[in-house]
Amino acid sequence: SNNPALTRLCEMGREPERTPFLEKLFTFMQNRGTPITSLPSICKQVIDLFSLYFLVKEMGGMDELNKSKKWRDISSNMGLGSSSSAGFTLKKNYAKYLYPFECKFDRGDIDPLPFLSSLDSLGGLAKRDASAFASSKKGLSDKPNVDTNGECVSFFWRKNFIENVFLQLIRIA
Repeated sequence: SNNPALTRLCEMGREPERTPFLEKLFTFMQNRGTPITSLPSICKQVIDLFSLYFLVKEMGGMDELNKSKKWRDISSNMGLGSSSSAGFTLKKNYAKYLYPFECKFDRGDIDPLPFLSSLDSLGGLAKRDASAFASSKKGLSDKPNVDTNGECVSFFWRKNFIENVFLQLIRIA
């Protein structure tokens, strides 16, 4: 294929169904006007869309995973870290790259848009991280948590959060 993203994903494993599945996914996404031109990653680690799709399918599909809140288990199984931010990032990437495909081929061609539009990604990220911050004793750390891959996103958000709180404290004083 002349698509480097597709080539890279095909080279990530030797399963006989990998290339046909990925070609079908890429063609489908191209035809619906949302081509996959670059690969999603978590902290510079490429997300294997083939493995992700079948792990999620094994656990009942995206809706089921959202209900059971098992995204961290999936990110952990894929070696992408077990933090809540790794799980959250994986969920967002599944929604963007794979959920429309799941709706079309596994769920009788239902419309993915109602769910996708309800994923208020930025608001959700801020709220989720605010609660993670409040419940975390590591919240005031000034360096990223190096033992999990998924913390990168959360670290930068936390740093901004701390700076904003600090600025508000100065204003009050």
